[in-house]
Amino acid sequence: MKAEKSNSVKTLKLLMSKPQTTSKELVAELGVKLPTAYNLLYNARKTLRLHKVGRGKNAVWKQKIRMQGSPSRDPEGDKVDAMVEKLFAEKIVQTHHTDMVNNPPHYTVGGMQTIDFIEAKSLGYNLGNAVKYITRADHKGDKHEDLCKARWYINREIAKLSK
Repeated sequence: MKAEKSNSVKTLKLLMSKPQTTSKELVAELGVKLPTAYNLLYNARKTLRLHKVGRGKNAVWKQKIRMQGSPSRDPEGDKVDAMVEKLFAEKIVQTHHTDMVNNPPHYTVGGMQTIDFIEAKSLGYNLGNAVKYITRADHKGDKHEDLCKARWYINREIAKLSK
């Protein structure tokens, strides 16, 4: 947990000084694996209320709303460090029992990981993804979109069998 906090705080500080930080840069900076870097960036951007404006290489990350009592963005300042620690403390309270990389709540509904079921039944890529989207449809995001994605993977598997 200590390393996780340290990496989260480092990510927040890095994004405050350089909002355009990429996951590959974070991997190089912190020495974490790419999926961990994605998760750290996602959580830090959410905490800092950053959103992407534009597409491709011209896209920039901007803050949606100036946070109340937001200090200057001087990464050396004590105010910035205090703000990052406070933001991290608030974030850790919200996500204390949620590990979005290894154990996301929408994958464990019903008491078991969806991937454990997929592997136990040896479903393969297309059918495994169909099961994944079906099992999470009621628990994450847009149900219609998830069911359409499941149908897409099932149709792809049927087409593969038809060849």
